[in-house]
Amino acid sequence: MAERGEPQIRIRPNSKAALDSNWPALATTDLSILTKWSEETPDAGAGSVAKAEPGGFWFWEIDSKEALQRLKADTGKEITDAFMVRSRFGRGHFHFRHSAASLAMGN
Repeated sequence: MAERGEPQIRIRPNSKAALDSNWPALATTDLSILTKWSEETPDAGAGSVAKAEPGGFWFWEIDSKEALQRLKADTGKEITDAFMVRSRFGRGHFHFRHSAASLAMGN
């Protein structure tokens, strides 16, 4: 994910909670820092950090296949070329780069 440009943080083992209390400031794509963290805390996971800034990332979590069907029914559009991380069948996160339109949309 860091190679894609997504800032990363350390995550507590078997959790979604950040390992470091000042994680927003520590989020990085620097592979030397990520390697050091991996050596320091080999049981920790990693998490991508969304940042509402030009070129930053935002994520859309879907909890079922039906979410994509609702998107098409409501908007007439489909997601065809987005990067997705699947957490399990029918669930996952789409990863998008911010644009002026997405920043204007808000949270």
